[in-house]
Amino acid sequence: MRKKEDSFMGIYTGFAPAGKLGFKAPYPIPEEHAGAWMVIELSSGIIGKAKGTVECSDVLNQPQHWRE
Repeated sequence: MRKKEDSFMGIYTGFAPAGKLGFKAPYPIPEEHAGAWMVIELSSGIIGKAKGTVECSDVLNQPQHWRE
């Protein structure tokens, strides 16, 4: 478990909503499910410096996995 002083952007510890931190999913996610698109900081200070669209592995980067 991460300590409070290890939180990124002074807000989150552990996984956090990726969209709110500037990371877009490879396919559109309905607003009601946007909170399920998560990110975790593996090296201190990285989140906040990086933004963009996340690339998934080829197996997960298929449209059928991003639709209901």
